[in-house]
Amino acid sequence: RPVLLLDEPFSALDDAARTAVRDLVGRLTQERQWVTLLVTHHNDDIQALAARHYLLRDGLLVRQA
Repeated sequence: RPVLLLDEPFSALDDAARTAVRDLVGRLTQERQWVTLLVTHHNDDIQALAARHYLLRDGLLVRQA
């Protein structure tokens, strides 16, 4: 399956554009069954898009509940 890699993709957008683009990415990811890796510091992006999420702690990936 295709993999979509996103590194802080919404950080330069205003609130309205951020929500619209984030919703589009979420919808396309589900419809096309992409594997999406999103790197972000924004909890709202995580809550809106992530089925699983990890935290980078001391150089290690730690799965969050």
